[in-house]
Amino acid sequence: MEVIIESSSETLLEQFEKRKIPVATECRNGYCGFCRTEIVSGEVEYIQQPLAYLKPNEVLICCSTAKTNVTLNLAHT
Repeated sequence: MEVIIESSSETLLEQFEKRKIPVATECRNGYCGFCRTEIVSGEVEYIQQPLAYLKPNEVLICCSTAKTNVTLNLAHT
C-alpha cells in the first residue's frame, strides 16, 4: 500500500498516527530501524541523524519529517 504524506514539521510517524494508519515502530529516536520504510518519491529530513543502517530508498518514519509531499510504500515494512 502506498501512502502520501504532506509536507509538515511533524514526524512521518505522527502523521501516520493522526490518520490512524498502523505502522510497526519500537522507538522514536532513529536507533533501532524497526520503522524502516521505502520512500517512493519526495524528500525528507531527519530531526536527528538516524543510527540505523538505511538503503538509499529507505527512511525511518520515527524521526523524519516531510520536506515535500512524500509517497511511502508500506508493503516494505
